[in-house]
Amino acid sequence: DEAQRIIRISDEVRISLETVASVEEAGSATTAAEVSENTARDEKLTTSKLAKKHGLKTSDFLAKMVEDGCLSADGDEYSLTQKGVALGAEAKSGRYGDYFIWPSELSI
Repeated sequence: DEAQRIIRISDEVRISLETVASVEEAGSATTAAEVSENTARDEKLTTSKLAKKHGLKTSDFLAKMVEDGCLSADGDEYSLTQKGVALGAEAKSGRYGDYFIWPSELSI
């Protein structure tokens, strides 16, 4: 788990560096703060992290997303709806099963 965390962090740093380098190569007047703001805006969080950010339990957040029409539920199985995709959510498969990632700035 620790090795995976280190790899993930190094990938995030590399992506940030590539973004700054590409802006500088383009000769743009974009500041590092603007690049950082754009990167943060494009960042996505897992359901549990986004729920925590909003002070909710993951189950409550999922229920809210079903209520809002972003997810559909069939028992304990959830799937993205077109509305969820339009908001920028993505379904992913990982080592521990399927999960969703959401834009970090998603307001509920």
